[in-house]
Amino acid sequence: MSTTGANLLHHFETLDATPLPPLPDGVEWLNPLRTYPETRVVFQAFLERFYADEAPRTLILGINPGRFGGGITNIAFTDPVLLEQVYGISNGFEKRAELSAQFVHRVIDAYGGSAAFYQRYYINSICPLGFVKGGKNYNYYDENPSRPPCCRSSGNTSKACCATAAPIPPAVSASARAKILLFCKN
Repeated sequence: MSTTGANLLHHFETLDATPLPPLPDGVEWLNPLRTYPETRVVFQAFLERFYADEAPRTLILGINPGRFGGGITNIAFTDPVLLEQVYGISNGFEKRAELSAQFVHRVIDAYGGSAAFYQRYYINSICPLGFVKGGKNYNYYDENPSRPPCCRSSGNTSKACCATAAPIPPAVSASARAKILLFCKN
């Protein structure tokens, strides 16, 4: 029987075996295994370190890989800096930190470290391939016409703009509301 890591490597290597669906104008697929030859090497090293078994894991999903993290390393919420400094996996990628990767790794550290975390969990994305538009990260919800133009294009994070874009249920506490509003920015 194959290990979890071997199954994951096969899965990612065959994601684009059939033609990928068309994307909105100006949006491009981000598939690091096809874009960067070194990605397969570092991804395989990571899988061999943490998934060289058949143990079941709980799946945690993000949105889609960002261009400075999983969009380069093919490891969700892991940028080239963390890949080298935390996991000891040398790489020739530009050492640029990704905010979401840094946050998730603080959570992993608080859990008890990467070995304990990855023994129980596997993190990936709703869409394991990323998207870019105009050289910037693009998320599947960015073209949602129900979001006001101020939130779609300007990065406006005003309470009125974001509340219209994604209503926050009344039962959510004031401190949680403040945190949600911080993440309204495109």
